[in-house]
Amino acid sequence: MKKALLLPLALLLGTCLTACSFHSNSQGSSDSIEDNITIDGGWNTSKSRTAIDNNPKAKAAFEKATSSLVGMEYEAVSLLGTQTVSGTNYSVLCLGTGVFPGAQPAWVILYIYEDPDGNCSILREQNLTLDISEETDTGYEDYNESTQIANPWCDYATIDEAVQASGVPFMIPDMLSGTPRTSIQATDCMIDVIYGEPEVLRLRKAKGTEDISGDYNEYDFEENMELENTPVTLKGNRDQVFLAVWNDGTCSYAYYSTNGIDSAAAREQITTLIQANHEN
Repeated sequence: MKKALLLPLALLLGTCLTACSFHSNSQGSSDSIEDNITIDGGWNTSKSRTAIDNNPKAKAAFEKATSSLVGMEYEAVSLLGTQTVSGTNYSVLCLGTGVFPGAQPAWVILYIYEDPDGNCSILREQNLTLDISEETDTGYEDYNESTQIANPWCDYATIDEAVQASGVPFMIPDMLSGTPRTSIQATDCMIDVIYGEPEVLRLRKAKGTEDISGDYNEYDFEENMELENTPVTLKGNRDQVFLAVWNDGTCSYAYYSTNGIDSAAAREQITTLIQANHEN
């Protein structure tokens, strides 16, 4: 079914780009483009629109931009268009799936920027809600099933609201290592919390005992230890911890440090979290 929808979906979405304006990412290109300059038009869609595997440069940019994402997995399906700025913008049709039990895939467009030095980042994500007829040998037949594209995460002002929405009790501090809490999101079975802006630390808790980190990077070391009688796995590079995962038999936890953190400091913070959530 997915393959039957790809061609009409890609054709439909590709035509939309010609009427769009776009904000370029100035990172790595401050010598020629300033922040928030709008590039009007400039999207090449008719020649660029293709399966992502047919454009190695776009595929490589997609993989770089999504390699360190936490919480979502994206399967690139089609390159909808490219735009030449100080570097290159790519518009990529993807199937996005939240990294939590029972998550359903959803159609999204990722806008990716590659600067002149080859650094890649996601500029924005566009969720889609589509109702498409299935293509057959005789043309398009009525197809009643809509492909609903919705972001599974909802933002909340307080942790209490997120707990109520998700059904997952989570005790966390407002500040962690002097860094303020800046974002609280939840699904119906998971809570995701970010500290710092830009992100410094991410905490996550969900029902079940699966690994919910969404982090599939390869690290130099993996260390298993017990903290507060709880088996914890630490992963990192050199002497810096980037990821820790554990579960209490009922819920899973993930601790992710964006820039890495000293092992002793990581163990101290994780111990505090385990103690706070011991009875929840």
